[in-house]
Amino acid sequence: MFHKEKPDYHRCQYGFYTIDELVPEDHFLRQLEVEIDLDRRKHEKKSLKPTKESEAREKKISRTDPESGWFHKGEHKKVFAYSAQVACDKHGWALAYTVEAGNVHDSQAFPTLFAKIEPFHLSSPIPAPRE
Repeated sequence: MFHKEKPDYHRCQYGFYTIDELVPEDHFLRQLEVEIDLDRRKHEKKSLKPTKESEAREKKISRTDPESGWFHKGEHKKVFAYSAQVACDKHGWALAYTVEAGNVHDSQAFPTLFAKIEPFHLSSPIPAPRE
């Protein structure tokens, strides 16, 4: 993990937002929901159930760097940060890297990194265990 240093950065400058507040009314997903509803009515199907209010979760977003993610390091330190993943060959040379928000799990960031190293066509990306 590394932290994006800014002279005016203060980790307490954040706000809580719901997805409804972040997504504008004219966003294509909202328009898509309306079109799906019209199509379902046209084919005499029931409308889809609206999402429950309890499903709307708040998200902590930095006011100084909204692309960063809220990261918990241990029990005490909580900061907005970024996560870097690097794929190396057997000699330690970097083949590819990705940088994600700190709140993105490594398992979610891996497919992007793997897509970057696929063109190398590594014969055996994981060495066999030595006996």
